[in-house]
Amino acid sequence: MGVSDKTVLVLVIISLIARIFFLFGDTVSWDSAVYLEMGKYMLSAGEAGLWEASRPLLWPLMLGFLWKLKLDPIFFGRILATVFSLGCIYVTYLIGKGLFNRKVGLVSAALLSFSPTFFNNNSILLTEIPSTFFSLLAVYLFIKDKSALSGFFFGMSFLTKFLQALILGSLLFLLYLRKHYFHTLKKLFIVFIFFILTIAPYLLINNILYRDALFPFSLQLFLTQNTGWLWFEPFTYYFANVLKENFISILALAGIFLVFTKSKYENIIIAIIVPVVFIILSLLEHKEMRFLIPALPYLYILGAYGLFYISNQLKRNRVVAISFILIVFASLAFQIPTSLKEQAFYNDLEFQDYLQNIDGNIWVSSPIYLVKTDKRASELVYYPIFNEKRAKELSTKLNEADVILLNTCDILCNPGDSGCPAAKGEFIEKLKQNFKTDYYRKIERCEKYIFTSS
Repeated sequence: MGVSDKTVLVLVIISLIARIFFLFGDTVSWDSAVYLEMGKYMLSAGEAGLWEASRPLLWPLMLGFLWKLKLDPIFFGRILATVFSLGCIYVTYLIGKGLFNRKVGLVSAALLSFSPTFFNNNSILLTEIPSTFFSLLAVYLFIKDKSALSGFFFGMSFLTKFLQALILGSLLFLLYLRKHYFHTLKKLFIVFIFFILTIAPYLLINNILYRDALFPFSLQLFLTQNTGWLWFEPFTYYFANVLKENFISILALAGIFLVFTKSKYENIIIAIIVPVVFIILSLLEHKEMRFLIPALPYLYILGAYGLFYISNQLKRNRVVAISFILIVFASLAFQIPTSLKEQAFYNDLEFQDYLQNIDGNIWVSSPIYLVKTDKRASELVYYPIFNEKRAKELSTKLNEADVILLNTCDILCNPGDSGCPAAKGEFIEKLKQNFKTDYYRKIERCEKYIFTSS
């Protein structure tokens, strides 16, 4: 093992130590709660948790196994996510080292490790980091001519997060660019076949459950078009925020140019992934920095490649070269404390505590309320979307509910749905008329209720 190979292990250990501080605490975000409760639902055959058909199944299944083993799925789920995070760092090093050299691999792995977006998502129990590990491994295996395994891990990444299909799509774009190379065509064909074989059981399950193998994808598309307006951002959102995190990212442009002009064709793989993912995600109105995590390893590999190329060109002027390198590493030093910030989670402890001793048909306006229990939600007030139609639909079956836990801020109306506010108000009034109000609290503009059948 060379010096740089030992150094990356030191980096992995430092990364682990930095992440240990964020493994504790029992509060989770909305989406994390969904994955936790879906895991319970699958491993209890529907006796606990909840179900959202639009979500991929692999990450909830992993969390569900932890719960089934009587382990705390939040704490041990964070440990599992940390393992995937460290795996991403190490495979980023391997890809950078394999395509360029050890220094590029090491610097890109360090930049990824303490990228604020990557670091802060380590303990939130979302799908981005586990799915990115699988897709990184798939790309690494593709580069190493292990096409069957590559296709399998592309399938695993897709079953963890559907947007990882963008990485596989980037490789298909490579096929278009290299269409005269039979070897590339053969590799991609094998990758695609094993990708399909890996996701085939999931498509079969969809066909059995919904009589439509593609139902989760069409539902996800519907949700993308009808929810998430609170996170609508301009086209430049990702470009601006990546530069705010670390200005070394701008050197990825130099890396892409150098790859297309000076590198062998295998290196073009990562030079394609970054712009494809950036552009497609930028075209979607709903934007969050965590969505960009699958592209960050390749962005930092290209940035590190551009960095070392430029520093080599500046060697003739030693003062300029040293100044350039110092500025770069100073940026990393400033980036680290930015990463080490306290995580912000949702907290609805009064609802979670209330459900401990409650039985019957439970309606919830948020998945978070179920996290501390093994209860099953018989109705998700918020899902798939809350609008005028949904409010009226729920009003017609109130006799099916025994307990309703509701926060008015969980069921916001789309600004484009003019009939929703009135329908929402009528729905809440019907709850007050037909149920006993066991709990009420107003926090700023949010009203929290616990309704129980009389």
